[in-house]
Amino acid sequence: MEPGHPLPPPSALKRKILIKNKRLKPEVEKVELELFRAGQFEAKDEVVEDPNAPPQPVTDAPPVPAEGEAPAGEGGEAPVVYSGSTMACHPWLSSMINYAQPIKFQSFETAE
Repeated sequence: MEPGHPLPPPSALKRKILIKNKRLKPEVEKVELELFRAGQFEAKDEVVEDPNAPPQPVTDAPPVPAEGEAPAGEGGEAPVVYSGSTMACHPWLSSMINYAQPIKFQSFETAE
């Protein structure tokens, strides 16, 4: 991708891996990319397991009510809450992001 050139048609993106992310701020990207190239970059949001931590207990699934019985907790299941990712983009990936402009996709036929 080059600045000022049109975006590729959706048909050119078929069977490609597309990653949606936001680019880091230029000053942050520059510093982190230099650290990465020097081998000193450390991902801050990476989840690391402690090998010495005690194993988490396995919980049994709740009992399934028999036919005709009302399930416990008549209110239904608790709503699922989505929390957005707070993980920052890796500086190398950030430098590879060419464009980030959300456009509603209607169909391949419409796009061509």
